[in-house]
Amino acid sequence: MKFLSLFCCFTLGCYGISSQGLIDNIERKIEAWNQEAAKAGGRDQICKKLELMARIDQALRTCLIEGVVETKMDDQEKWSFICSMINFRRTSFSKEEDGIIEKYDRKHYEELKQILSRLEEGWPVLSKFGKEADFHAWLICQHASFDRDWQSSVLIPRLEKLLEKKESNLAGLAWLKDPSLSNFAQMETLLAQQGEPWSGMIPKIEQMRQFFEIALPLQERLEKEVP
Repeated sequence: MKFLSLFCCFTLGCYGISSQGLIDNIERKIEAWNQEAAKAGGRDQICKKLELMARIDQALRTCLIEGVVETKMDDQEKWSFICSMINFRRTSFSKEEDGIIEKYDRKHYEELKQILSRLEEGWPVLSKFGKEADFHAWLICQHASFDRDWQSSVLIPRLEKLLEKKESNLAGLAWLKDPSLSNFAQMETLLAQQGEPWSGMIPKIEQMRQFFEIALPLQERLEKEVP
């Protein structure tokens, strides 16, 4: 996808920078992107809005992963950075427990549902909006773990009908049905078969694995040190 090249500014910025510096940097970028997207109109406005939300979604996660995997922050600062971005200790899906990434996930999902309510098919279908818009909308839905009930009862049946008309993507539908990726090998094959932008998710899954291989032991170690 064309916005993936923008991740370079985050990966370069993640070396030797404080956790607050990382957060400040990404918030400045988000503000600039919002101003850019506001200039679009008509059909392009929907596509630009979806692209913007997906760009922010992936940039936040890239910043999180690079901040944890690549920076020279000490363990305590690294853990503080993680907790500011995502809440590892949440006890519910309440927005009061959201970290920065989760706040944007919730905001984008609410905005996406408003967009879907205005579209005739209830989705940015391939024939009208193209594969990028379809992918961007899916990406926002995929991170909305707090609304799986609506997705199961409303969105997934809708996408199944659209898939029969070749108006949505098989990989996106399969992932929404199995958000935990219980059969990753099968999903990886399916993503690869779809080509870009879907195949671009394969290395991102591996990056998230690397993140959790560091974050989870770090959490366990620091919690043991607390008296």
